[in-house]
Amino acid sequence: STNAIIATISIYGIGDSIYNPTVGPSGSLYITSNSNVGVIDCSTNTVTVTIPTSGQVYANGGGNNAGRRIVYVPTIGASGSVYVVCNTTTAVDIVDCFSNSTTNSIPIGLYPQFIAYNPTVGASGSVYINNANSTFVSIIDCSTNATSSIPINTNTGEVLYIPSNNTVAIINVGYGVVDIMNSNAIIATISTPDSAVSTITYNSDNETLYVLDGTGNVMSVVNSSNIVTSTFSITCSGPIFSTYNPTDNKIYISDY
Repeated sequence: STNAIIATISIYGIGDSIYNPTVGPSGSLYITSNSNVGVIDCSTNTVTVTIPTSGQVYANGGGNNAGRRIVYVPTIGASGSVYVVCNTTTAVDIVDCFSNSTTNSIPIGLYPQFIAYNPTVGASGSVYINNANSTFVSIIDCSTNATSSIPINTNTGEVLYIPSNNTVAIINVGYGVVDIMNSNAIIATISTPDSAVSTITYNSDNETLYVLDGTGNVMSVVNSSNIVTSTFSITCSGPIFSTYNPTDNKIYISDY
């Protein structure tokens, strides 16, 4: 409420982070850091453990940098687990949050970058991972660790779970489209005004998807039927990231 920095926590090579409400009295943050996951106790603002991963977590800057590299899966383990994309080893590591140790490393496609968790596919949900240099999206069943795939164009980017219709959206970076997937197939392809989709953001209040085109400075609004209902211009010079604030029902966009 004071808009002030209350603590600074040092972690080398910080990347993406996810919150686990079950670890520690105020929950814990799991933060990717090069080839590690650091755990921060939110009650003390201290790093409690650093967990090695099988490879480096994707942290490249530029126009396709907005997606998640780590997700929390509450259904696996006593305190849930986090699934971490390791692009140098083309694998997804599973970290058990009760023991804070890596329990498995699952091979997937070439140059994985981003991940999304769909809690409705499989007994314990499934995670979806883009493979930027492969022509498929990888799927891991969280209850069995079995893998499957969905064919797609190469040069994919961010993946995002859409709870209003239990689908997963994925950016086709070089094609200017967003593909919508159900449990095992692409069911819709959404075209955008330009060929450089930067990021996708879900608005839970009106159940719409906002697709940001970073070079054409255009935002497209997609309804739950996967139809573009409107587009509007962005005034900043290089919009690159967007996020949704449910408190005021607004989308915030940052400039590159």
